[in-house]
Amino acid sequence: MTVKEYNRSVEEFADPVYVYTGNLKDENRANDIVQDSYERLWKHVTELEYPVVKSWLFSTAYHIMIDIIRKENRITNLEIIAEHEAINESQYSDLGEILNKALDLLPNIRKHCYAERL
Repeated sequence: MTVKEYNRSVEEFADPVYVYTGNLKDENRANDIVQDSYERLWKHVTELEYPVVKSWLFSTAYHIMIDIIRKENRITNLEIIAEHEAINESQYSDLGEILNKALDLLPNIRKHCYAERL
C-alpha cells in the first residue's frame, strides 16, 4: 500500500471505525482505538494491499476493544479481591483478643487447660 492509499484509508474509514468503537460509550477511548488501529496499520503498510485495509482496520479495532475490556475486568477483579482482603484483615486484626474473650466464656477448669496450651 502506498502513502497515498494510507491517507485515503484515513479519509474513508476513520469515521466508520470510530462509530464502531463507540460501543464502549467513551469518546476518548474510541479516539484512542482508532488512532492505535491506524498506528498498527502504518507499521504494516508495506505488507497490506488497499482492498483489505477496511476489514483489517475493523478487525484490529475489535481486538483492541477486546484487550481493553479484558484489562478492565482484570483490574476490577483485583480491586474486588483487595477489598475482600481488607475486610478480612479488619475482621481478624486482633485474633488474640478474640481468643481471650472466648476463653473468658469457658468454665474455670477448661480455661486452665486451654491456657496451658497457649
